[in-house]
Amino acid sequence: MKNFSKRNFLISTALILTLLIISFLSAYVEDEGNLSKGSVWIIFARIFNVLKFPTHTLFEGLFGHNLILILVGFLINCLFYGFLLERITYFIKKINNKSFPCPF
Repeated sequence: MKNFSKRNFLISTALILTLLIISFLSAYVEDEGNLSKGSVWIIFARIFNVLKFPTHTLFEGLFGHNLILILVGFLINCLFYGFLLERITYFIKKINNKSFPCPF
């Protein structure tokens, strides 16, 4: 982890957090029955099922109705996915630099 980019980590975490907020609100509206069938918001509601992993999927009974624990779980998920995206971008850059060196 010598080449960990804090900037990429923070940007990817912020993007995941934004996507989580949008997808959470879409899932809420869908649960209330106010989402139309042909809407693009259904895609965001489905993305919420992915973004709530790992904490809310694995430890669902632990959270209950405690808002602080739910928000901490969402923050852990965002940090997890931000770290994952940072590592993926690092390895893609590493592979591209080794496989296809620039002739210029």
